[in-house]
Amino acid sequence: MANKKPVVLLHFGRPDSGKSYEMEVQAERAYKNKMRETIFVFNSGRDTDWQGYAEIELSSIKKTEELQFTYKKNVYNFSESFMKLFKGKKVKARRTKDARTKHLLFIEMSERGYAGTFFIVDDAIAIIGTRLTFGQNACFFGAKHGDVWLGIVFHEPNQFPIGAWGALTMAKFFISNVKPAKSKADRIPHFNKMMSFYNILREAPQYSFCGLDMNTGDAIYTPYKKVSKRKPKSKSKPKPKTK
Repeated sequence: MANKKPVVLLHFGRPDSGKSYEMEVQAERAYKNKMRETIFVFNSGRDTDWQGYAEIELSSIKKTEELQFTYKKNVYNFSESFMKLFKGKKVKARRTKDARTKHLLFIEMSERGYAGTFFIVDDAIAIIGTRLTFGQNACFFGAKHGDVWLGIVFHEPNQFPIGAWGALTMAKFFISNVKPAKSKADRIPHFNKMMSFYNILREAPQYSFCGLDMNTGDAIYTPYKKVSKRKPKSKSKPKPKTK
């Protein structure tokens, strides 16, 4: 891959703020520019989201702790078959209610064998609680060792696990309804900048966001600008010469 630097990217924002769309844009850019070879989205949401992605269904066997997936009515062992079938492709899986399956998935994505993958958890508020589980912790802090990028689409920063902030390399903050809690200021990196983002975005056009490099503290504001679809000017035909 062209870029093997660790990437843990978080998008925060209220519903319909543009955070999932922007993550999809990021994934497509990484895929086209060959920065990531495989895109895998967990909890893919609506049918209109992540179009063009192959779809699998995750499951697991309790007795053997084996993670599986179903694809085109065939059942496969995840660790043995996922990259064989989907290396170089884009694939998505809907959310599973089974806690064991989710645990095994996060553990698996922290293992070696998935190099060049961008693993994305969409609408992660339903997946990740206020504290990281053992499997989630392994993925947040261990995926980089296997050259796996991690992308998380969340809601409010106040609900994000305190223990996970240290893993982030980049965060994008979209319009939010909830002000960051000052009680967490000493535990969240660059908290003052995050507070300033909240105030900036309150007056910003919908779908605007502020990006923050979690390593350097560098920030950038990106206001939303609607792309106008102008019709090309028609070339006027020359008038016939009069005799």
